[in-house]
Amino acid sequence: MPRMRIVICCLIAFTLTIDFSLSLISAQAYWIVTGGQKKIAGLVFGLYDASTICISPLLSIYIAKGGSYNKIFVAGIVINFIGNLLYAIADYFSSWELIFAGRVVSGLGATCVPLLMVFVADVMESDKQAKVVGYIKYIAAVSRMLGPLIGSLLTFKWDFTGTLGKLLNIFTLVGWIPMVFDLICLILLFIFSSYFVRINMDIRGNFRFQEIIQVFWPILLIGYLTTVLCWLFIGNAFLLATHHYHIINNEHDLGKIYITGLVGFVASFVMFICVRKTMLDMIWFTCSILLLSIGSCVFFFTESWAFHLGVGITTFAYGLMIPSLNIMNNNFGKQLKQYIGSYISFAISLITIAQGLARFCGPAIFILFANIIEDSNCDFSNPELYITSGCRIDNYYTQNGIYIAICTLFTVLSIIAMNKRNNQVSPFIIIKNTDNINQLINDDQYV
Repeated sequence: MPRMRIVICCLIAFTLTIDFSLSLISAQAYWIVTGGQKKIAGLVFGLYDASTICISPLLSIYIAKGGSYNKIFVAGIVINFIGNLLYAIADYFSSWELIFAGRVVSGLGATCVPLLMVFVADVMESDKQAKVVGYIKYIAAVSRMLGPLIGSLLTFKWDFTGTLGKLLNIFTLVGWIPMVFDLICLILLFIFSSYFVRINMDIRGNFRFQEIIQVFWPILLIGYLTTVLCWLFIGNAFLLATHHYHIINNEHDLGKIYITGLVGFVASFVMFICVRKTMLDMIWFTCSILLLSIGSCVFFFTESWAFHLGVGITTFAYGLMIPSLNIMNNNFGKQLKQYIGSYISFAISLITIAQGLARFCGPAIFILFANIIEDSNCDFSNPELYITSGCRIDNYYTQNGIYIAICTLFTVLSIIAMNKRNNQVSPFIIIKNTDNINQLINDDQYV
């Protein structure tokens, strides 16, 4: 694979995730300032991934029918550009409707991100794609943690007034910055369009949704549950830091709660580069699931160090898990290509869609069941001085214990289901041939 093709894939992944993560710091405040209802302020985060969940399967089917990767990527970038533009001008028009529309539209543009994994599986041999999958996944993961750090820098005071102040401030820059990357991606896709042309299109096979789910459900379930567990904490880092650990004093401290998360992802990427060739995917996954459980338990402690250590361990564990799950999923899909035919694109994209759904559900589930108490000593109206002594989550320990127990139980059961056929087919065991895959899929012992 030409090096520039890898660079462009990584840049697309970065561009279509950075606008999501940039908004973590200021989106809720932006929504409220422009007249949006406080009760549904959390919806602003979920809108982005919700769009991806709905449209990505349709794009996968389009690819299965012989569609163009280049057209999908170009269209996604253009749509994302439009969505960020709507988001950026919402303050000028004092319109929460534009914020809503901007997040939905930019999320629609990001629906092409799962197709990056399909593209890699389509054009590369199984033994060569692991490194590229790792690069793309880590770039996307790091951008999700880098965004809040950049967003926290934007919270410093700006001297612009009038129209310029309405167009350039801590809220609107969340839209303008990704637009710059969108333009860079479009230029590179135009110059190197030949790198994304499909050469040996294999348009065949019937769309067997039920059979595909029967084969891939264990790895989809694990990808979903582990992502939910990670984003229960990362997606609600502000709430945990202010209502349980009380470690943020003002809006300028916001970036501090994501620093250890960024360090965790960077450390996992370094480990991936160093030992990828010598570590089996199953061992890689087993280590990461163990670390994720340990990191989750650290959040039971009340000291500030526990917050940072917990975020660091869980993001490091999830950072190890991301490439291992996707590499195994890609390889398994390619082994089944004789059976699935051109619908391999749909099968491979499912895990990314499952993880996108989990990023939406994780934070939402936590907020839904959290018993948040805010008395007179809980006040965030002054950006220079947060008062958090009266902020707390009454059922914090019970809630976390239940979440961890459920996720751990389902994860263990899924691993057992994956390996119950010992030496036969399993999403964690790459099979050597697929001559009898029809029989294996219809075998009642498999599910």
